Amino acid sequence: MSGSIGSTVGGGQNNTIQAYSGDFTLVSSDSTISGGQYNSIWTNAINSTIGGGDFNMIQVNASNSVVDGGMRNSILTGSPNSTIGGGLTNTIQANASFSTISGGANNTIQTYASWSAIGGGQNNTIQPNAIFSTISGGGNNVIQNGANDSVIGGGFDNTILSGSVFSTTASTISGGQNNTIQTNAVFSSIGGGSGNTTVGQYSTIGGGVNNAIQTMPMAAPSAGAKITRSRLMLIGPRSAAVFKHDSE
Repeated sequence: MSGSIGSTVGGGQNNTIQAYSGDFTLVSSDSTISGGQYNSIWTNAINSTIGGGDFNMIQVNASNSVVDGGMRNSILTGSPNSTIGGGLTNTIQANASFSTISGGANNTIQTYASWSAIGGGQNNTIQPNAIFSTISGGGNNVIQNGANDSVIGGGFDNTILSGSVFSTTASTISGGQNNTIQTNAVFSSIGGGSGNTTVGQYSTIGGGVNNAIQTMPMAAPSAGAKITRSRLMLIGPRSAAVFKHDSE
């Protein structure tokens, strides 16, 4: 712990707060490991804390970060101001600053998905660049790459697909199972149920089973025509609907 100015290891065994040999501008200053074993705070992760547990780590330049406890939880390089509350094998990947995993197991916030949160559950994933996104719990839920400002409230095997065109997806799946909001279905929601899918923008499926809001190919508009946006709400079991744009 040489060079780790103002740092503390409260107890336990084989815990490490690193310092950069020969350069006191790169130190893990004012950092704390309260106990447990094989926990580590790496170089330049200043003002960071590991509360206990086993094999937890806060990596380089992840300053002002906290792992409260649990086992094999990791905040990786360049993710400052991030928190893992506990649980097992949860990871905030590199450059996902200001992110939080409260607990659970095998949950991951991937690279550059800053300001995102996973509340618990297991095997939930927020993929790269899906900033300001949240998975509250459940299992095997995924917010895909670039689906910003999106929310999955719980349930299992729900997916909000990538936002490949729009910079903001802002869609919500409240719960249920095997529900999907497709690519670029911005500002859409599925309230629950099972096997529901929407492709349409600004659309809502309240629940039920195997409901779908789809889009149809549009013919090329005539000269001077204006494409307008339509909206459709679908609530009910085992239904299907077509959602399309009209030209004026």
